[in-house]
Amino acid sequence: MEVVSKFEHLQILNISECHQVTDKGVNFIADMPCQILQFLSYDVQQFTDRSIVNLVSKQINIESLVLSGVNLTDYSVIHACLHLANLKTFYIYNCKNLTDRSIYGLCGKIRLECLYLQRARNVSPLAINHLFQEKPLVNLRDLSISYTDAVLDETVDAISSGCPHLESIDLNICRKVTDESIDKLIKSCRKLEVVCLNGLTNLEGDWLAEIDHYLPKLHFLGIAFCSGISDDKIKHVLMRKPDLAVFGNKMTFEEFKQGEDTSCFMKKFTLEDFE
Repeated sequence: MEVVSKFEHLQILNISECHQVTDKGVNFIADMPCQILQFLSYDVQQFTDRSIVNLVSKQINIESLVLSGVNLTDYSVIHACLHLANLKTFYIYNCKNLTDRSIYGLCGKIRLECLYLQRARNVSPLAINHLFQEKPLVNLRDLSISYTDAVLDETVDAISSGCPHLESIDLNICRKVTDESIDKLIKSCRKLEVVCLNGLTNLEGDWLAEIDHYLPKLHFLGIAFCSGISDDKIKHVLMRKPDLAVFGNKMTFEEFKQGEDTSCFMKKFTLEDFE
């Protein structure tokens, strides 16, 4: 990282899965003479709030910030929101240590186009709802709030009303969401191309009868472990929209709950599956 920090024209730095990088390495990047626009660090586990706060307070032009949250707390998120006025993409993987303070820190970041919060298990429904109700993130195109019971029907309704430009949404393992809010979502966010609802066991999927009408651009639908959705409903939507990739079970529920890249374990349904 000390060598990399000497690059005078560096704009994008991706250190994902560089497991030996520590706070010391991140501090080298913070002190670079140039201003970077993207800092991507998926699955880098050793650095802490101290270096991230230093990074965002000095590299204030960052537009894309990707962090792994194992050792991070609210301080990193709050300082990123305070210092990065141009932040458009903010991904936090495995953010189990974050609380409502982080969610409230995100409120008003209307330039955000991509927001990813995975495993935010210590946040409340009140905070999540507030994020989309009071000052909606109107420019969001890509949203993932997965593996949390804090997402309710009221949350999805607020997203439907406040995020009209959504192209992708991931609500995997948000088990309290029901058909009523999903129906409103597909009727309101007409630009959706990717919808991930894996593990939503309360769904029966009546909205599938109109999904091709309301979402003409939809090309990916994840419904693994949506046990209430019948085979007939899946078959009929494939007959009406043969270009739609519908993915379901090809793994155990325990594998799915791990939250890693499970795409290779998903089964793509075809009409032949129902013959």
